[in-house]
This record gives sequence, C-alpha cells and structure tokens, in this order.
Amino acid sequence: MKKEKYVVFSGEVPGPEIKAVPPEAEIRIAALDKSAIEGCICTTAGWYTAPLEVPGLRKHDSKEVVMFLGSDHEHPESLNAEIEFQIENDVLTFTKTCALYVPAGAAHGNVKIRYLERPVLFVVCHTDTDTYQEEPAVPAAAAGTYTNNFVDRFDTAGVQLPEVDDAVMTRLYYLDSRRVPGAPYFESVWFNIPTKAFLKAHVHRLNELIFFAGTDPEHPEELDGHIIFYVDGKPIDLKKSCLLFIPRGVPHNPFEIVEMNHPCLHFSGGNNSDYKKE
Repeated sequence: MKKEKYVVFSGEVPGPEIKAVPPEAEIRIAALDKSAIEGCICTTAGWYTAPLEVPGLRKHDSKEVVMFLGSDHEHPESLNAEIEFQIENDVLTFTKTCALYVPAGAAHGNVKIRYLERPVLFVVCHTDTDTYQEEPAVPAAAAGTYTNNFVDRFDTAGVQLPEVDDAVMTRLYYLDSRRVPGAPYFESVWFNIPTKAFLKAHVHRLNELIFFAGTDPEHPEELDGHIIFYVDGKPIDLKKSCLLFIPRGVPHNPFEIVEMNHPCLHFSGGNNSDYKKE
C-alpha cells in the first residue's frame, strides 16, 4: 500500500529556477510541486536578502497568491523594505507585511526591491496546479483594475477564529474573497512561544497548504524549534522549515509547539474562497 505523503522539508524540492538579479539576493527555503506530492498546491518560498529585481511580466493558468512577510518580530507589520510589484498596468508598492492576489491569466512581475534593511520572506502559491508553468505576458487591463488586490492587516469580520493566547500568536493578515473578490483563503501569523496542543482535528472541503518557517536567513532550513503536527491521526515531527499539503477530506490537527527557540512564521491557505472546517 502506498504511504501518503503530506510534508516536504527545506531542500527536498528545488522549485523553479531563481530569476532574481543578482541571484545571490534570493535564498530558497522550501518548494512543493508534483515531484513530491501529486495534486498539491505548487509553492515556492524563500528570503530576499538584498535589493534586487525579478524582471519581466508573466502569466499563469492558475490563481496565484504572493506573500511578503517582514522578519522583525518586534514590528511584525513592517517589511523594513520597499517592494514594487506590477499587475497588468498597476504598479503596487509595499512597505508592510501583506498577501497579494493575482488572478489566472493576469500579467504580473517586474518585482523590484528598492531598499531592504532586514531580510523579507516571500511565498508564491499557485492554488489550482501542482506544476509551475509560465508564459510571457503583455498587460491589457485598464490602469486601476488591481490597485486593491492585497491585504496587509488581520481583518476577520464575519470569520470565527479559534481562541489563542496573544502571547502564543501574533496575527498578520487575512485574505479571502470577501476582502479581495475572487481571492482564495490565506492567513499568516507569528508563533512566538511553545504551547500545548490546540485546534481540534477537523477536515476541509478545500485542499489546504500549511507552512512553518524558521527566521534565520543564514540557516533557512532550520525551524529552530520542534512542532508535532497530526495528519490522519498520526504525528509528524517538524524540526525543519517545511510545507504541508493536506488534501480535502483528510483529518488534521491538533498540533503542539514543543520547543520554540525563536519565533517562527506560519501561514495556512487553500484553493477555496474562504475558510470552513467540519
């Protein structure tokens, strides 16, 4: 019987080629595609460590979520950087931790980091495919179409959240189709300290992606802690930066932060317009 795989650790999957200029300004943390888990949400995560450009406009057949997360735990809302990102004929400038929604087929790219005081974590998720593919693109939409296609705060009006001690978790942003029309569900937090198991076992009607990342760019593979995460009733030990893919209908949680020597960054999201559990 084939054993199901739910997690990939840092370094297991190479991911798409690094296109940053200069290339040494990007450090890869983790990637996920069908070479590891068929039917997954294709994802790439890494650090930007210096000013850079990722030139050119491209498009994909899948919806895409791009996240930029600051690495200053004391000021979690700040990127400590200025990042430009183009969608169609709109050039957006970000200085705060945020999540950006790019619809399928939209021209996007020309990323520029104008200045950077601390490393910035970036994550790119293609929610409808397990394979990275791109085509060159030319912008066609009217200017102003995509100026509001992002969130940079944890606005959860109309969402029921689990009760978690503020000392354990610092919430960063919350994205879904109510905040940005057409966008899938994604949210991100800092986990600050160890905590006993929380969140009861549940299932979703969505495919879910979960990420835990250590925040030392010089050792991007290290989680600098120990998390026990349950999938289908079985514990998985997480001691490295990693991506978990939980197919719809597979029970998962609770999880316990056994050790946390330094706060870690986390996100969860999926290919549905909002978050629902059963």
